[in-house]
Amino acid sequence: MAPKVLVVLTSQSKMNNGHPTGWYLPELAHPYYDLVKSRVEITLASPPGCEAPLDQA
Repeated sequence: MAPKVLVVLTSQSKMNNGHPTGWYLPELAHPYYDLVKSRVEITLASPPGCEAPLDQA
């Protein structure tokens, strides 16, 4: 049985001041590929279970 990892991403697309936000691709990609190479089962989720917006920056 493969080890499992849950990665929780933000579900917010805007900060309180109105500026856009989201999860940052390089912050996920680097550990994601290391985990895949190590044969870890990865589940991506957001706290409310909705789509996690990608930061456009």
